[in-house]
Amino acid sequence: MKYLYYGWALIGLLSMLIISCDKNKNNNPYIYNELRDTIAPKIYMSVPVQNDYFQYGEDIHMVGNVVDYEVSNKGGQLKDFNITIYDWDPIEDTIKGVLYTKNFDVDKKEGYTFNEKFHMLFGAGTTFCKLKAITHDYSTRLDSSVVFFSINP
Repeated sequence: MKYLYYGWALIGLLSMLIISCDKNKNNNPYIYNELRDTIAPKIYMSVPVQNDYFQYGEDIHMVGNVVDYEVSNKGGQLKDFNITIYDWDPIEDTIKGVLYTKNFDVDKKEGYTFNEKFHMLFGAGTTFCKLKAITHDYSTRLDSSVVFFSINP
């Protein structure tokens, strides 16, 4: 009977250890916890600049970085990051189509630096573009950045 009591006590102790390892209840300051994440990710795009213009056939570089912090001075975890360039009608403020899109592999990274390029060989008149970058972290916070530019003959 004594051994049966110790067996049940051991099972109870192991159950408590397993429950305390639940990652959603994790209070370990060295392990990311989305419930503690109070800071949204941030996109910093240096190129292209707002209202920039390019020539058909010219490389259009997209340069910048995206970072995420869980709390002050502690890295968070990015979930996704995407850049899309739209063919944009500035008069109607509508999207006419997608010219470029890329999803970056940032899963569980604290930050990511990007340097991409895109080019259009030709077009009929000026092509107005809307570049939109968007990122999310695991606490469902997001940031987005929009840059307008044009491609000219």
